[in-house]
Amino acid sequence: VKSHKNNKKSDIFAKMMKKNIVIIGGGFAGLSIAIELAQRGRMVTVLRKSRKDAASHAAGGMIAPQSERLPSSTYLNLCLESRNMYSEWITKIEQISGSERNESGFLSRGGFIAPAFEKDQVHTFIPPKDSGKFHWLAKDELLKLEPSLTDQIIGGWVFPQDMSVDARKLFKVLDKACYNLGIEILENISANGIVYDSDGSKICNIMLDDGRNISSETV
Repeated sequence: VKSHKNNKKSDIFAKMMKKNIVIIGGGFAGLSIAIELAQRGRMVTVLRKSRKDAASHAAGGMIAPQSERLPSSTYLNLCLESRNMYSEWITKIEQISGSERNESGFLSRGGFIAPAFEKDQVHTFIPPKDSGKFHWLAKDELLKLEPSLTDQIIGGWVFPQDMSVDARKLFKVLDKACYNLGIEILENISANGIVYDSDGSKICNIMLDDGRNISSETV
């Protein structure tokens, strides 16, 4: 997104739309933020360039901070807390959307397997003790658990608390929730730039690819 100085007010503010809150991007993050704000009574507009081309369609759906082999850190703690909150959050989203239980493709059981090969990063990784439950399985045990794995593995870590969600199903549920909350989603629209006030401290408006402009209190 390009930043522009407000030098041609007459041109820029032609075709102006006024909105309360504008979120640029209508994937998982944008829709989730929109839902949270709408539940707090705010009027929200989401700009989405292309639903079918959204990166959320290609997301792996991993809610798996331990499987990502994150070291002990504030970031790991944040990810673990997010994982702990996910079941309650997805239940709320399904209720708002009017979806059936688990229509989002959320899987909270079974955990994740991280197969290891001789001296690779998984083999040499030692999970932080404060990251949650985990245990190592030898090759034969792991192949019994998951027969589709190659016999080239030497074993692997099992993280029973890690989870996953079907990205495409979740995308549909989030869209339904936004619709039910009255969130405005402007489809097939891109933000080409943002315009700041004279001292550059506040966004005046958003420039769209179709020539229109949006004035918003918050972006």
